Amino acid sequence: MRADTSPGQGIGLAVVTEIVHSYGGEIRVDESPLGGARFQLKLPQ
Repeated sequence: MRADTSPGQGIGLAVVTEIVHSYGGEIRVDESPLGGARFQLKLPQ
């Protein structure tokens, strides 16, 4: 879901999620202490 009015398809996070999972990694979305969202990516070494 998009909360802004920026042009685009809004599929960026879905693409990132697919890439991260294809490498065996994880993606987490938490609330940022500064407001908004914080994204954390973990990729295997």
